[in-house]
Amino acid sequence: MEHKVHDKRMEKGEQTRTRILNAAITVIAENGIKEVSAAKLANATGVSKSNIFHHFKSVDEILMGVLYIIFDDLLAPMSQKHGSLEEFLNAMGQSVFHVPKEYLKIFKAFFSFYHEGMFNSKYQKVLADCTSQITDIICKQLTELTPGSVTQEACQSVATLLLSMIDGMGLHYLLKEEGDHFEQAWRLQVQLLCRHLLEHNYPV
Repeated sequence: MEHKVHDKRMEKGEQTRTRILNAAITVIAENGIKEVSAAKLANATGVSKSNIFHHFKSVDEILMGVLYIIFDDLLAPMSQKHGSLEEFLNAMGQSVFHVPKEYLKIFKAFFSFYHEGMFNSKYQKVLADCTSQITDIICKQLTELTPGSVTQEACQSVATLLLSMIDGMGLHYLLKEEGDHFEQAWRLQVQLLCRHLLEHNYPV
């Protein structure tokens, strides 16, 4: 009986932590990282400030928790299996230009951290680690989906190009919400990359 009570308390504690982190994501997406405070999170979740600090040592710990949640969400689609190089590249574009409204806050929060990463070394390190992981995933996909021998250097170059495009187009899309123009640009890039990697099949 005691064990079951302990498990329920643990489960309730995890649910409260998740609510606090999700509330922080919403605040960041709407107003930026600097607007996150224990008072705002308490108001958004119905959890007292003292209870918030029971689950997290500080607001900074909450923000770091949010950053890792965002990266888990960003990394998952990159690892999905695809039947061809073109399908994989198009799926990357779809993940930016056809995002459900409820998921847009993840992207807005991500760009808020991206901006703060220029000034905060802790965020900068996590951002760099995630970029490295995404690059590795893209390289693995390129190696598996491109017949023949594509060098690691070629994979790294293409992965860097794709990440830069996703970041840049994603930011401009969030600012202007003119998806058609960016989708057209992405399709053009997909055609060029497929032609380069599949038809010529030589290192970048």
